[in-house]
Amino acid sequence: MEKKPLIYIAVTNQGTIHHKLADTLIKYAKHPKYDVRFFFPNIVPLDASRNTCVENFIKISNHEDDRLFFVDDDMDLPLNGLDVLIEHDKDIVAMCAIMVKPDDRGFLVPLPVACRYNSDKQYIVHQGGTGLTEVDAVGGANIMIKRKVFETIGTKAYEYDYYMNGTLSLVADYKFCQKAQDKGFKVYVDYDCVSHHYKEIDLLEFSRTMQAYAR
Repeated sequence: MEKKPLIYIAVTNQGTIHHKLADTLIKYAKHPKYDVRFFFPNIVPLDASRNTCVENFIKISNHEDDRLFFVDDDMDLPLNGLDVLIEHDKDIVAMCAIMVKPDDRGFLVPLPVACRYNSDKQYIVHQGGTGLTEVDAVGGANIMIKRKVFETIGTKAYEYDYYMNGTLSLVADYKFCQKAQDKGFKVYVDYDCVSHHYKEIDLLEFSRTMQAYAR
């Protein structure tokens, strides 16, 4: 029997995962075409956790179609999300994760965790994407990465960048995207495949409710 390609789902966590995510992962585990395995690292800081996942993935991976799928513990993924990312067949592709930031009135505004460079080579949130869209950086909340990316850039793929005064200048997920782009890989986000982000409540729903109430 031909060996199935591996989907290694690494759920970074701090001891718990959201119940909706748990339900979806159980369904993902039954994928008929892939050998789906899980790793639940409770490791800090995040760069160490991600690099540990990469190292473990490479150790058990032996098929060119194997993929590492990072998922954060507070996400709610669409049931078809795994198939959507697989079918795109990109080296690096993510669902559209949502963050919120306050506007001038203090209301929480939903924004995609995806950026493009502006003319000054600075990251700007890219809000106008539809469907599968190339971007310059994406968060690691739900990102699928093919084996060959790590074969090219190495297993120490994640690290933070700091200013001279010790403050953070670049998060590890965006640093990974820079390393991948430097080696010729492209980064994609599917803006139609949205994953919801929970912090006790659904932040996107809370934002919409606040703005509707304020009208």
